[in-house]
Amino acid sequence: MAPSVTPLVVVFTFLTFSGFASLHLFPALKTELFPVLASSLKDGASPDGIPMRKHFTGHHVADAILSALTSFFTAMLDGSDEGEATRWFTVWFLPQCSTVLAFWYWEAGRARFSPLRSPLVFGLVAQLLGIGVGVPLVYLVHILTVPIPPTSQPRSAVVRAKTLLPAILLGLIAPSIVMLFVPLPLHTKQLVAAIWQPFPAFISIVHLVVRVLHPETWATSQSTATKDAEKAFGTLRYTYYICAILSAAAHITVLLPSLLSSTQHLSFSNVFLPFYVSKSTSEVTYRHAARLFLHHDFISMAVSSFVFFGWSHYISRTTGPMATRPKVSFVEWVIKMVGISLVASPGAAIAWAAIQREEQVLVAVQTASKKN
Repeated sequence: MAPSVTPLVVVFTFLTFSGFASLHLFPALKTELFPVLASSLKDGASPDGIPMRKHFTGHHVADAILSALTSFFTAMLDGSDEGEATRWFTVWFLPQCSTVLAFWYWEAGRARFSPLRSPLVFGLVAQLLGIGVGVPLVYLVHILTVPIPPTSQPRSAVVRAKTLLPAILLGLIAPSIVMLFVPLPLHTKQLVAAIWQPFPAFISIVHLVVRVLHPETWATSQSTATKDAEKAFGTLRYTYYICAILSAAAHITVLLPSLLSSTQHLSFSNVFLPFYVSKSTSEVTYRHAARLFLHHDFISMAVSSFVFFGWSHYISRTTGPMATRPKVSFVEWVIKMVGISLVASPGAAIAWAAIQREEQVLVAVQTASKKN
């Protein structure tokens, strides 16, 4: 049976296409960023003479993709003032993504017969087209294939929960630290940036390997479904807490100092606001455009995440047995999300929302178990 077209499906279809438009059809990106990436690929150097590495694997198509992506990241790794601004925004942005990635890989076990079962595919789409396209697309597929709110745990929930954090830390955070903080010659940094690009594959590989090696994967469980659900929730909550701490740490060490910075290129308006909002420059360069791409990436990711979890909370409040409904009203939920986003970070707010959502799933599992 074909999935029904609900208002939520329409909303996330719109968010997916608007995310694509903001990343690939926005005038400044079309005129300043993409032509530079193309010319760098052709000429082997940026417009201001910075050499670009063109050979990585020896395969023409793979090298072309890696060269284009590396040219993009060179705009933040070349030591220029605007490059530093983009690097610091990336330092703040990537930890915000950790919560969303944790959600992807957790929900992959909940999707029975759905593209959602392959988070690697969505991760690579997000890396090629932008996370601002990948995130709303994941949510769109999710609402088409998984009930809101879910009523069951993912397959092998306990092991999946236990192996999620190592996958995020080793697949995303560790490679990002090497790329953004280890002092290396620019030519070597470009190689590191190229190696970093398929980080969704690193997460998937680490997650798979750790799950295969985990002793509970092959053990015969004597536990009940309820106890497994409670155990998985406790571990998953810990994972989301760690992601929230990483997001908050970036928020405190990058965003808050930018509010007090006397250096123009590291100021809040230059680092965190799109240039057409801050009016921070009269001449837009490809470095400004590269940061704008990341700004739009974040905006699309944050908006789609807040809408998804907000709708999930609203549905949980208005449907189902009273015993399984969340105690926090929708208005209180919105206020808390805004407050956590401002004080801790948007990533921490998404982590809180994900924990609240999973807690309702646990209550539903416990309630169903009591009835049986």
